[in-house]
Amino acid sequence: MKNIILFIFFLTGISLTIAGENLYVDFSYPAVKGDFYISGKMSFPPGTVNSEDNICVIDINTKEEISSKITITDNWPDGSVLEAEILFPANTGKQRRYVISYGSDVKRRKKFSQTAVLPIISASIGKTPQTSETIDIPVGELLVKVDKSPDVRYYWYVVPMGLIIFLTLYRAVKNT
Repeated sequence: MKNIILFIFFLTGISLTIAGENLYVDFSYPAVKGDFYISGKMSFPPGTVNSEDNICVIDINTKEEISSKITITDNWPDGSVLEAEILFPANTGKQRRYVISYGSDVKRRKKFSQTAVLPIISASIGKTPQTSETIDIPVGELLVKVDKSPDVRYYWYVVPMGLIIFLTLYRAVKNT
């Protein structure tokens, strides 16, 4: 009886492991210290993913689910998800390897909707190329100076108008 129970647990564990599809997340840890976001786009076959709740991010070593923000960008004609953008937090102090698990048997439990102001690192999910829309290019500081002082260029019309008024008054005085 004990062997049958162990066998059932073994089969349950195997079925949970292969229930959903898994794709590795490839990225390079940035030079910044601390927290950052990893972002990537992923496409799915028709009928595989019905909603954003059927996609989750998992740490490979600990099998822990990582909280994520998933935005569906396109759907198949049958209503299933075609493409989704996935964003999840990471830290340079605790370097991990991640996998995206998806399928009708996958249930996401950890989500977030509000993001903090952190650097975003582009990732390749399942060996897909990184798109130019998700590349974060730091440009530094942009300084803008607005000069509110008056300039002669803005009063170019004053000289011709003054000359016309002067000549008009000069003629009027001369002819009287």
